[in-house]
Amino acid sequence: MSSTPQVLAAGRGVVARAQPPAWPRRLHGSELAWAGWMIPVNPAAPQNSTVAWRIGNGWVKYLAFEHNPPISFTLNDLAFDRPTFQRVRQLTDLYDAIDPDLSAFRRAGGKLILWHGWADQAIPPTGTVAYYQAIQDRMGGLTATQQFARLFMFPGVPHRGGGTAPNTFDLLTPLMNWVENGTRSHQSHRQPNHQRQPIFQERFHPEVRRLKSEISTETPNIQHWTPNVQ
Repeated sequence: MSSTPQVLAAGRGVVARAQPPAWPRRLHGSELAWAGWMIPVNPAAPQNSTVAWRIGNGWVKYLAFEHNPPISFTLNDLAFDRPTFQRVRQLTDLYDAIDPDLSAFRRAGGKLILWHGWADQAIPPTGTVAYYQAIQDRMGGLTATQQFARLFMFPGVPHRGGGTAPNTFDLLTPLMNWVENGTRSHQSHRQPNHQRQPIFQERFHPEVRRLKSEISTETPNIQHWTPNVQ
């Protein structure tokens, strides 16, 4: 029987091999949500039965290139090389929401609430954390950014909700209060049986703090971020 350290080491190897090299990595804890998304539910089923494959296949057919390839083209035909990458980059200005300069949004009185589940199996949460750091770097630091943009991270919550942690919450009410009444929320709320309980505001579990050095190697903008813990 394998020891716990051996099992953990094997698990880390599986997670590492599953990470696309040019994408922020998924964190440990999302593995239980991989079935059906990244790997087939039925081990005998083909990879094209997964949600990730179907999304990627539609993307390469109809969105990735300025001129669509033949209708018979599939994700399996995509070459993962530099020329293909450069072709895909031609549409980044149209598709990619990565500009951290929100000056016009702030001047117009806009308020932004971002949230992400730490166990997201589809879109790595480290990318959202890195984007929020980039906003801080561009907009004058954490305190200045919090005047118009907040980030809420939910441990144990996979893509679009669910999971084993609190995952039913209200972000619309605090956003409306912030815009209409100038009341900035310091916490999100979940609503089990219509009772409100606080969740997280730019707050990290101690284990996540330990992982910060690992995350920073793939999302450099996070490495100097000190979360505001209240």
